[in-house]
Amino acid sequence: MIPLRIQVANFGAIPYSDIDLRNVTLAAIIGVNGAGKSTAFTTAPRFALFGGTKNGVSADEMVRKGTQEMAVTFEFEHREETYRTTRTRSIKGKGKTTLELQKFIGTDWISLSGTTIRETEEKIRELLSLDDEIFTASSMILQGKANEFTSKPAGQRKGILQQILGLGIYDRLLEKAREKERATGAELDALKRKLTELEEQLQAKSSINDQLVLANQNITEITDDIEAKEVALKDAEELVRNLTVRAEKAEELRKLISALDGEIDGCNTERTRHQEVFDRTSNILAREADILAKAKEYEQIKEQVAALQLKQPRLAEWKAEENRISSEIGRADEQIRKLSPQIKELDTLLSDRVAIQQAAMEYQETSAELKVMDDLADKWLSLNTQALEAERKAVNWGRGAEADLVRLKSTIEAKQGQVATLDKVTCKGTEMANTCPLLAGARRAAEEIAEAEKELSRLNQNENPYVAEWQALLSKRDGLEYESAKHRQLKDHVNNLRTKADLAGQLEAKAETLKTLKEQKAQADESKLQIAERLASVQEWIKQLINSLAPLAMLEARLPKLKQWVEYKDKLPEAKAAQAAATERITALNQEIALKEEKIRILAQEQLELLSGDISSFEAEKQVKENREQLSSLRSELGLKQALRGKLEAQMESLELAEKERSKIASEMGWKSKTLSRWQTLVRAFGRDGIPALIIENAVPELERIANEILGQMSKGEHSLRFETQKELKSKSGVSETLDIIVNDWAGERPYETFSGGEQLRIDFAIRFALAELLARRAGAKIEWLTIDEGLGSQDAEHRGLVLEAIKAVSDRFRKTLVITHIEEAQAMFEQRIYFEPQDDGVEIKVA
Repeated sequence: MIPLRIQVANFGAIPYSDIDLRNVTLAAIIGVNGAGKSTAFTTAPRFALFGGTKNGVSADEMVRKGTQEMAVTFEFEHREETYRTTRTRSIKGKGKTTLELQKFIGTDWISLSGTTIRETEEKIRELLSLDDEIFTASSMILQGKANEFTSKPAGQRKGILQQILGLGIYDRLLEKAREKERATGAELDALKRKLTELEEQLQAKSSINDQLVLANQNITEITDDIEAKEVALKDAEELVRNLTVRAEKAEELRKLISALDGEIDGCNTERTRHQEVFDRTSNILAREADILAKAKEYEQIKEQVAALQLKQPRLAEWKAEENRISSEIGRADEQIRKLSPQIKELDTLLSDRVAIQQAAMEYQETSAELKVMDDLADKWLSLNTQALEAERKAVNWGRGAEADLVRLKSTIEAKQGQVATLDKVTCKGTEMANTCPLLAGARRAAEEIAEAEKELSRLNQNENPYVAEWQALLSKRDGLEYESAKHRQLKDHVNNLRTKADLAGQLEAKAETLKTLKEQKAQADESKLQIAERLASVQEWIKQLINSLAPLAMLEARLPKLKQWVEYKDKLPEAKAAQAAATERITALNQEIALKEEKIRILAQEQLELLSGDISSFEAEKQVKENREQLSSLRSELGLKQALRGKLEAQMESLELAEKERSKIASEMGWKSKTLSRWQTLVRAFGRDGIPALIIENAVPELERIANEILGQMSKGEHSLRFETQKELKSKSGVSETLDIIVNDWAGERPYETFSGGEQLRIDFAIRFALAELLARRAGAKIEWLTIDEGLGSQDAEHRGLVLEAIKAVSDRFRKTLVITHIEEAQAMFEQRIYFEPQDDGVEIKVA
């Protein structure tokens, strides 16, 4: 991913800015503290892509004070395609966030956004193969974090590397596997307990079977007694039935008489109803002439309405045709409107054909000249770097020689004081002279003064061995006659010519396109005229139809008023027939009533004869009752025995199921044991000595290789490093986990912690760059952009020079390198600069 443009509005301290980074490769970002440098180049891209902000700061807090809405647009190139994301935040009301992902295709931005912000963010992560954490770690070195990895104790570095590589997932997998292991073990224990319970239940099977045999014998005996009692009860019930048949027949006769009375009442009611029909039909038949006249008028108007209604659908069809033709005219107008600006744009472009072709030729010539100048710039930069290194060595040598001279002079002065004691001691010239410690010390001091004076004389005669090398490199560098201003002018000129050069190859295709567009416009104009003629014809037909349909509403309003007379007309034959039928039915009902009254008299006589006999059924009913009570007692006893048998049979069925369950559990226990073994294997695989250890052991050599490649560029091959992941324990046998950094230079191998601040800084940057590249590679992405935020402010002048050399040495690994700094001497070493200048109403940002 390569940044092309950053646009912010009311974001942090910046009211509005549009930063074009297309021509920026290696640049210093300059401005006072608090001007918004980090906000624009570290926070804004993260916010636009992933919604990330500064630590501890919410999106609402990033809205500029005094405003309610902010927006960030980040345009970038990815895999030779151009994309942009725009994220907005409003703090009005409950607050609202929007996110848009677009791709530049042809001349338009095409939306790739999802239906929700979550879906759109997922599409961005899939496109870049990065999330916010990996993007920040791989593309940015934030303020004060260059040595965040190397400054940790060796015992902690390996844990940090595990976090960077995302191995925390294996801790979660380990916990899940342990949960499954515990759950499976618990299930296996439960199966064992269940199997023991089933074995205990099955021990009672023989006793229950004996009880079931005895219950079946008892049921057979009781069943025989019930059959005998049922025969006796049947005979007694037959006697009772014979005695009650005559009483029942007499009751049936009573019911028949009652029914006949009801039928007579029904006949009387029906006769009344038919008399009412006769009276009503007589009234209708008296108005027969008026009914026929109104019914005829109704039919005539109905025919007129039907004829006019047939024309109504045709009116709707013509109006639909009118709308369709109007739409065709609109489409033709839209086509003409779209074609006109395209034709105008191509005409304008092709009118400048000669200038474009000349610019393309000039672009080729200037590009060749720029390549020569680029090669000369590389040589000049290489010699300048070597000269700076020689200058540093000369200065260091001079400082060391000066310190030695001061030390020797101080030594001589101190020893001269000791020599002066030779004239002061009282033991000089006596027998104690050989054993006197003061005289012995003075004599040694005199000898040491002589040696120091010889060394002092030698140092005064020696010259600095690095000065000549430094001056030679400066002379060779200046002899190249490289002019950076001319180089920049050539770059700017090539960039200015590139657009026209690209257009030169498209001129023929655009001329053909212009011809096609003009033909399309001519066809559209002709089509519009033809459509307009059809529209006028349709509108004339619609006018004629509307005139012919004018009387329809009045006629339709008249029809409901006449419709009731048609109904009366339809009822005339019915009324005549009903009147005749009513007359006939009244006569028949009178005859039917007379017959039913005679039948009632005969049935009443027969009923009286049946009820006159003296028949008693008391003894027969008593015998039925006794048999029923004895039968009920036997059946109750049978029910108890059958219930017992059912209970015993259920217990036997339960035991048979228990036997099947015992077999099933035994089989399931075997499968559960295998499953438990598999989970135990996964626990070992996800543990500390499993897959995570293998990933670390594979990642460390890759990290070491990338770091050495970068460190070699920084130190011109003087330094290399390696990582030690384990070390032997001193107190006891075995090894401990670690991540020691061992650095090799001209003096051999030694730990990272023993190097000076400037050398450590280069190692810090090499490892930091390597971690970023390793992280991005493992995420499936490619680092082409690096932002370093205030990596120089805490260093002295010498170390700042080393940091700048390190950054420039690895800048060719990235398409764009941006260094945020407020140090003036550091800013001077960058040809490209981006200025943040505070204004009364915000910040002005300039790219130079």
